[in-house]
Amino acid sequence: MAQFLLRQSLVCPSCITRTFTYAGSRRAFSVSSILAKEPVPHFKPTSSPELDELLAKFKDNVFVPKHVGEAHRRLLWKPTAAERLRNETITVNLGNGIDENYRLKPLNSKDEPKTRDLKTVVRLMKTDEDYKNFVPFFVGMHEAGRHIRLEEWEWVTRHLGQAGYQHILVACAKQAKKTGYSLAPHSVARGFFQNFHTAAVACEFKGEELERILKSAVLCTFLFNQEEHTPRGTLSPQRLPDIIGVLLELSAARSIDAFEAKDFDDNIVHGYAEKLLSTWDLVPTEVPSYASAANGTIMEMLPTWNGINLALKVDSIQADSAMQNKLVSRKKELEEKLDVSIEKVRNSTPEGKKRLGLMAADALGYKK
Repeated sequence: MAQFLLRQSLVCPSCITRTFTYAGSRRAFSVSSILAKEPVPHFKPTSSPELDELLAKFKDNVFVPKHVGEAHRRLLWKPTAAERLRNETITVNLGNGIDENYRLKPLNSKDEPKTRDLKTVVRLMKTDEDYKNFVPFFVGMHEAGRHIRLEEWEWVTRHLGQAGYQHILVACAKQAKKTGYSLAPHSVARGFFQNFHTAAVACEFKGEELERILKSAVLCTFLFNQEEHTPRGTLSPQRLPDIIGVLLELSAARSIDAFEAKDFDDNIVHGYAEKLLSTWDLVPTEVPSYASAANGTIMEMLPTWNGINLALKVDSIQADSAMQNKLVSRKKELEEKLDVSIEKVRNSTPEGKKRLGLMAADALGYKK
């Protein structure tokens, strides 16, 4: 009797349901508990056994321990309770909408994945099915209190854009409260909108895909009205010239592709051109002294340069000589800085190595 009471003391009494099954001398317990704001993520099978294993490792060692009650958490990590967990069935309901009952298992801190392992998780995602686990994974990381560094968010943003999964990143941003993915840092917001440029280059700035990209980019500007995407004590990303430059580029390309270079939607191209000129001096663009930063500067400037180039062909801009002159002047300014930046990156890049900035310039046909 005393042994039975001792076992029950290790289980949270406020959230327990029991079923007893005798099989020889073994006793099995089923415990149903869910104490967290968000359910433990449920991951779908992926194309990679390595990815499946790593997702399961995060779930077992990071997500589940943060969601169960204190008594269960002690069981997971307590060495003296390891044998009991192997011999007795103690399960918790993870509350993830599929009535998943999860059997607790003994954990070792040596098996706990590092936050930096998130890069491996993202790198291993290759297919649409794989990427269905992206948002749930970051929801789990956020709920578990794992701090993701700014450099890691920048990398994630850049990686998904290059992989062609910007729509997954958009979904992550829309759920910022749950995922922790915020566009408030300028570097993240810049990378996020540069991904729309990358997608437009891939479709050659034409067709229904361009229309979809433009609509998505415009809708994403409304994210900056949300607290999660609003920086404190600094300029809102929606007033960054290079972000406005992406919107100018997409709208001008759409005007040329679908409307014979006639402005549309209440002169959307002219409107973005005005915003670009009015914010131009808020964040002066300087050519960095070292090549790695210059590579990033090329990425930031190219969409704006191309946006001005395309906008100059649109009827509403051609009808406004004052604006036309200002845009031509800003274009020349950009070209001077682009030329210096491209030369700096080329001179420091070993033969055969690819740099994103140089590749982006080549994709647009920009010639120094």
